[in-house]
Order: sequence, then C-alpha cells, then structure tokens
Amino acid sequence: MRFAIFLDNINLEHAAGNAKRVYLFDLFDDLIVAAGNELLFMRNANYVLLWLLSRKVICIYIDGLDESLRMLYTQAGIEVKTLSEIKDNPLLEAILFAEGGSP
Repeated sequence: MRFAIFLDNINLEHAAGNAKRVYLFDLFDDLIVAAGNELLFMRNANYVLLWLLSRKVICIYIDGLDESLRMLYTQAGIEVKTLSEIKDNPLLEAILFAEGGSP
C-alpha cells in the first residue's frame, strides 16, 4: 500500500506554480518497506491526480482539499484523509510525529 502525505495545508485550486514536498510511504504487513519524499510542482489539481496515480498511491493525507476535489480523487481510486487521521495509523504517526509534534 502506498500513502502520500502533504504536510502543508494546500488549496489545490490556488496552488498553481508552487512546489510542495510530498512524503511517500510503502506499507506491507504493518511495516514500512520504503519511504521517500519528492518535490511536486503544483500545476493544477488534475496534474496532482495524475502524479499520484502514476506513483500508484492509494491513499493521501491532506488538509485543505475541497469537496469536489475529494470526490474526484475518490472516484479515481485514491482514498482521501485529513492530516488529523494519521493518528489512526500508529506507524505513520510514530514516524512523522516522533518529536512530540501533532498534525
């Protein structure tokens, strides 16, 4: 399972031209088998969707996504969760917020 996490609050409708760091995690049997990050140039919401699909991401954690984009991503097969829902995945929470921070 591949997850993508956008730690910045992103409004994809107004993010054109900005670059954002995206953290990618591959989980298998409750273990992280791969982790990395990429700088994503935010052209538009469709570009971001294609970028996610090309990397076989099945779930994203993001704040600031409006309902129409949430539905678009869901229809494309990508589950959309808020950053606060990271706490529901103890493994991701432990890695991202080990220093006592919170989403």
